[in-house]
Amino acid sequence: MENRYVGDVGDFGKYGLLKALCLPSKVSGDYNLSLGVVWYLVPDEPGSDGRHTRYLKDSPKNLGLYRSCDPGLYDSLKDVVCGDRRNVSAIRQEEILPPDTVFFEEPLTFDVMLGIGLKERDRRLAYRSEWVRQALDQVTGCDLLVSFQVGQLLMLSSQLPFQISVFPPKLLLSLLILIGSR
Repeated sequence: MENRYVGDVGDFGKYGLLKALCLPSKVSGDYNLSLGVVWYLVPDEPGSDGRHTRYLKDSPKNLGLYRSCDPGLYDSLKDVVCGDRRNVSAIRQEEILPPDTVFFEEPLTFDVMLGIGLKERDRRLAYRSEWVRQALDQVTGCDLLVSFQVGQLLMLSSQLPFQISVFPPKLLLSLLILIGSR
């Protein structure tokens, strides 16, 4: 995940699905599943990616297809993108996901480990292993764990009928539209 992708149309689908899975109980008002988010955050690369935000333009089509599914999510993402705050921390700050969501936002970067060879490879593997351990420590106790990577959403849960699932963005958007139409 790169900060430049925050708020794109894929995020709209992912966040909408996660919000639906964690909907509050109609009886108690408490969220059914506690959510832990691990951003597989890497430094932004040069380029013009991350421009899939046309869904946020005020047009009858966008308002009908996207905003009508989840007006609060749509408006929040529009504020983040149009306010030039495309950063994973904005998702937490704006409470786009359920308010008790636990986030791990530490970037995974190898900027100081650019060498080649077995010793450097082993250093990178050890660093990545420690990063994963810290991430899991942060989200321990959450019912639903998700990791955002470019173009994918990885979900782990003991509370859902699937254990490990990777969803492509188009399926996520279809699920959100289906959930939003009910």
